[in-house]
Amino acid sequence: MLRRRALVVAGFTALAVALLHEATLSGGALFRRDLSLVWYPMVEAFVRCVAAGSLPFWDPWRGFGQPLLADARAALWYPPTWLNLIVPPWLYQTWFACAHLVLAACGAHALIRRLGASPPASFAGAALWLASGPLVSLAGQFHHLAGAAWLPVVLACGLRVLERPAGRHVVLLALALALQVVAGSPDYTAVTGLILGALAVLRVLRSPADWRRPLAGVSAGVLLGLMLSAVQWFPTLQLARGSARWGQALEGAQVWALHPLRLLELLLPIRFVELPLEPELAAMLFDGREPYLASIYCGALVLVLACAAKGAGVGPSIGLALAGAILALGTHTPFYTALVTVVPPLRVLRYPEKVIVVAALAMSVLAGLGIDAIAAGHSARRRARAAALAVAAVSGLLLLWISLPSARSLPAYTGVLALGAAWLLGSRWQPSRQATLVAALALADLFAGHHRLNPAAPMALFTTRPSPLQHLGSRDDARLYAYDYSQRFPSAGHERPGAERYALARVPEAWRPDAGLFLGVLDYMNPPTAERWGIRGSFDGDIVDLYPSYLRRLVDRLREVEGDAGHGRLLRLGGVTHVLTLHDAEWTRDLERLATLPGLFREPIRVFAVPSPLPRAYVVGGVRVAPDDSAARILTSADFVAEGEIVVPSGTAVPARAVQARIEVLAWKPDRIEWALSLEQDGFVVATESFAPGWRATLDGRPAEIVRANLAFRAVAVPSGEHRLEMQYEPPGLRAGAAASVAAMALLALVWGQWRA
Repeated sequence: MLRRRALVVAGFTALAVALLHEATLSGGALFRRDLSLVWYPMVEAFVRCVAAGSLPFWDPWRGFGQPLLADARAALWYPPTWLNLIVPPWLYQTWFACAHLVLAACGAHALIRRLGASPPASFAGAALWLASGPLVSLAGQFHHLAGAAWLPVVLACGLRVLERPAGRHVVLLALALALQVVAGSPDYTAVTGLILGALAVLRVLRSPADWRRPLAGVSAGVLLGLMLSAVQWFPTLQLARGSARWGQALEGAQVWALHPLRLLELLLPIRFVELPLEPELAAMLFDGREPYLASIYCGALVLVLACAAKGAGVGPSIGLALAGAILALGTHTPFYTALVTVVPPLRVLRYPEKVIVVAALAMSVLAGLGIDAIAAGHSARRRARAAALAVAAVSGLLLLWISLPSARSLPAYTGVLALGAAWLLGSRWQPSRQATLVAALALADLFAGHHRLNPAAPMALFTTRPSPLQHLGSRDDARLYAYDYSQRFPSAGHERPGAERYALARVPEAWRPDAGLFLGVLDYMNPPTAERWGIRGSFDGDIVDLYPSYLRRLVDRLREVEGDAGHGRLLRLGGVTHVLTLHDAEWTRDLERLATLPGLFREPIRVFAVPSPLPRAYVVGGVRVAPDDSAARILTSADFVAEGEIVVPSGTAVPARAVQARIEVLAWKPDRIEWALSLEQDGFVVATESFAPGWRATLDGRPAEIVRANLAFRAVAVPSGEHRLEMQYEPPGLRAGAAASVAAMALLALVWGQWRA
């Protein structure tokens, strides 16, 4: 048994390594999507926090500062994350992706076995999922890959509990679910919970006389899993509740929702995004964006094998495949709004295209069951052969319909594969050999389509120092505003330069153009990539809708006033010391140009210094009281005296006045700041750092209130004289979550001990 399991894992490992061969075997580094632009900066912030002697609660380098542990993407409670303290991030991410592809395949293998398939068929079905386009595409989405990898593991454990609700099975379900939660993908966790709930309902309907113990076992496993992972999701929930993301499920479902026409990509190795489409058609299919997943191809022959499936698991698997495909359509389906209302967990789902991974898993499960059915019976072979002929016929029709020369070979390729499968299924060979050869052909088809899906870049992509760094001075004092051309700001009210500014003029020798593009973006220090080098950001866009409304209002205000003098005032108010752009504008004329660097884009990188920015901490004596919308206008008005007053949402107004003060920094760590103060008059100490729930202040050892000043910064009222002021951050919900997690560990230890006894 142990030897067979080792061979299964070795087989999956070999396939995963081959699929990522440019990174695993050629010494390159994965770089696409969020890996280089989001994950790498975030993990560097984590390492810097630990190196500074701080708990990784707060990221002071992203924007004006953002929660770190509460951001589920950081996955700081996920055990592999801590390997980043000793392993280079590019090496870690390569083997993280490889290991989670193997985990996904092992989970699928266990799930297919649990549904009654033989070991060889289970291995083949799991391998087909491992090589499917949706799963392989997630190699560039670090947290979603981990969440998808744990999905079949949780389902297999859940089925085991529904069949035999023993204590050890409940423990395994709880552990698997907890690991999926802390891996950082709320989307896949929510989808997993819905599937598990549907399986429990089916179990009740199938055996109405004996359902209490299985349902109690699953409920106990889910509850313990949620308690065990509460140390992560309690703070994450608190962060989400105060953000723009809360309650905006439909807005998230409108972005990267799979267009119905793209369902053809499930069964044909065709990528519409690579075809020379008419602009109107391209806009309809992709809404001006690249696809969220590089490939959603699940295999024409996988469908052929799935059509032969027999057994109790066929119905649920078909339902799962249909549900995954429908959810992936998002708001392209007329009933999505009602569905989100009726099923609240779907409110966390953003970018629905990613749910097609569930359909790919279901198709692979059916394929595994179909392999056994073909090997066992004539009727199954006849169904599979009919399906193969139907696929060949549809491919032929598409070949006649598609007039694009670059796309004509794809239906022909699929038709040849289908005809080959039909011939194999009609041959006189042993049924088991027929099933094996069709499965091997299906796997070869998927491998051929996806072994180059995740190209690698040279290590220099991550180690080359950005050229503007030399002009930014001290990292501790610098605060950067890099103009982000990739973000859309509808509230700006005027035309802004767009992503065309990232057009490449050159790439380093022997580099791929796409890798060169990422190198150019990193060299430009596009937000939030500057934090890789310990440079603090400023008015960075909210790429995941986790900003609170007041911070988003501050960031939007800078875009709204690009055409007048208020822009420079707001940069000074935010303590911005340097600005990077790829274009010249009216507002850049008020800045001091330090350098013009060639970069890799058609436009050079302009490096500017902001005249007289406010320091990281300063003292004012005046107060204005105004709601946020009015405060945004006040901050950019000519009569606002930044050095003498602040704007707060409530309180008592005080005329603007300067305060003579001395501020000595005693400690400035990511999660704790301490100053020695000397004020000649009463005033407010203002820190140009993000206000956020969880920050607490003490003045001379006694609690002091932190006031939200100038929309999104922190201020504390301090009387005249000598004082010591300290600010410290703890994620809201952390203590309650930790208490729940400790209680769950005690319960799991008790259950585990009783099982061992």
